[in-house]
Amino acid sequence: MELDSKASTVYEGAVGSVKSFSPLLVEDDERPPRTRQRPFRERFLGFLRFWPRWRQLLTDKETRTTLRQRWRRRGRRLCDDLADRREWRDALLAAWTDIRHFSWLGLLAWTAVLAWVGVLVWMSVYIPQDSLFRSYSACHPDGNFDIIGNSYNMWGASGVFQVTMAWGAMSFANAKFVDVAWDVLFGRCGQALLAWISWSVFSDYVTTSIEVSPVSYETFWAMFLQDSPTAWSTWFLVRDFCRSHGLRSRAVMVFMVAVAVFVLLFPTLGGAMSGYQANNAAYVNTDQGQMIKFSELKMLAYVIHDGWRVNLTGNHPVYFADATGQEEIVYESAYGYTPEFWCSSYSQYYYTPRENSSVTTPCELQRNTSNYVKEYGFFGLTDTESTWMNQSLAAPALNISAFYLPGAWYMAERYYGWDWTDPRTNTTPFAYQSKAAYFWETGNQTFSLPYIAASGTCQPVSEVATDADSEPARQTYQWGFSFIQLFAMMITLVVWTVGMSALWLKSHMTMRMRGRSDKPKGFKGVLELAAAIRRELEETNPDDLSHKQLSAEIRKTLRGGTIRLEDAGSPEMYGLLRGFRGWIVERVWWTLGFAVSFTLAFFVGDSRGSGLYLFVMAGALFLAMLVGRSTKSRAIVFLGGYILGTIIFFSVWGSLLASYS
Repeated sequence: MELDSKASTVYEGAVGSVKSFSPLLVEDDERPPRTRQRPFRERFLGFLRFWPRWRQLLTDKETRTTLRQRWRRRGRRLCDDLADRREWRDALLAAWTDIRHFSWLGLLAWTAVLAWVGVLVWMSVYIPQDSLFRSYSACHPDGNFDIIGNSYNMWGASGVFQVTMAWGAMSFANAKFVDVAWDVLFGRCGQALLAWISWSVFSDYVTTSIEVSPVSYETFWAMFLQDSPTAWSTWFLVRDFCRSHGLRSRAVMVFMVAVAVFVLLFPTLGGAMSGYQANNAAYVNTDQGQMIKFSELKMLAYVIHDGWRVNLTGNHPVYFADATGQEEIVYESAYGYTPEFWCSSYSQYYYTPRENSSVTTPCELQRNTSNYVKEYGFFGLTDTESTWMNQSLAAPALNISAFYLPGAWYMAERYYGWDWTDPRTNTTPFAYQSKAAYFWETGNQTFSLPYIAASGTCQPVSEVATDADSEPARQTYQWGFSFIQLFAMMITLVVWTVGMSALWLKSHMTMRMRGRSDKPKGFKGVLELAAAIRRELEETNPDDLSHKQLSAEIRKTLRGGTIRLEDAGSPEMYGLLRGFRGWIVERVWWTLGFAVSFTLAFFVGDSRGSGLYLFVMAGALFLAMLVGRSTKSRAIVFLGGYILGTIIFFSVWGSLLASYS
């Protein structure tokens, strides 16, 4: 527990102006206060009101001559300043002074905060993408069997307390060790870090609040004499905030209570969202009671019934793909079912979204079968000579039938037949999803898709030993998270980080504005609390009372008591939006240059580096905005940062080009 609070909580010299918003990274320069400008709406309306007069002045020849002369004088003055060595010396001295007084540690801290928020936001957007939850196995993340790969709903209520994002093939001991390590490192250590940061920031804000509005003794005790929330302190905060001893902002009071509850529940939430489970594999029960692996089944496209005519077997199966050992699941879309493995239109090999690449087996049989039925039709109804893979065949054409053929435009070209019409029945027999079927070569059996969906199951699998001297087969486990709980945790951490940053900035800027550099923590808090108790118990000597008597006196007579610090110079709190707007207005042209260069770099940047170089200019402009406190200083900082960034950029770019050449 931290009892000593002698260290200042803000930069000691920063007790003057609060115009700078550069979040407490620099000490503000002492400038005379500006006259307050009119609101933007009034200025804009004034511009519209006097625009006809301005247009008349601009079209006047004498006015244009006067403006031209004025800009020439300004240009000559600028050239004279650039040629003046004293101006350069003053600018260099101003820049060096700003660089020395700049809080580089603060910049590093804010960079870490922004990076942390960026990572959380990126993960919150990237993880829920459907591609990450597209199941590449008939066993879905919740352990249920379903041959439709994209039928799993990652937002389903059943996945709240299920491990739906898991990895690995570990033994039980290893999986248990990983789970315990997560609970200790993330749960307990994370709780300690959250509590320390939260209570430090809350004590800063309460310091600014009790200078104007008093709080109860118990709130003061919880904020300044404790380093972390407890169940009792959280209850005291809720009770006092609901009474008249609250803070100035109700939103902050609600946020503080919510954070206290979140910190108390953090280890429980961290442990609930993680876990381990057995690795499963998909199986199908046959009519004979035999259980076979689903990966041994292959999805059928065509059947060549008289295959002996082309050196094949009778009733020769033609699969969508010959991906041996892979589970050939299907995906449902507006075009119907799409198999996972299929011959792409740009490759001679099977395409699979699993690796977003190709399988090494060629698609010759599938392609030739599709081309043949496209020209000669199905069922051998064409009584003419035909050509099969440069082999001439006598009439009739080959007797080829199909099961289900996809209707997607990117697959119909490679697997013809979805819209083929049987002239005998005037129907499209291969467009029905219920006719999709799989073939088991070992047992020479065909299974329909509805049968597989009804007979499929997920069973735990064991890791088989590779040699006789190894250990026997053992059950393997995977460790992971519940997606819904993980997503909720990331969103909560983003809200906590943004709220803490805003509250810390508002508190410290308010303390700087009021000239306060300390807060009643530790021994200082004990003295403040003791003085308040003695001051309010005028008719009773607290030293003569026991613990129970003093508690009863405070609870009944003083109704919890009230304590406040010495009166502040101004009861106003620092406005973040107002301060940020003033900081931007003071650097309006620099901000515009940074926005333009960053936008161009973002949209023009490519792998050749022609647009990426603009990030150097954007970075130099941003650094000048943060460090420089005057126009001359910003110009020197920008020039130095731009030169240094250019050297680093071309050095790194040259090394990358050399490594890939």
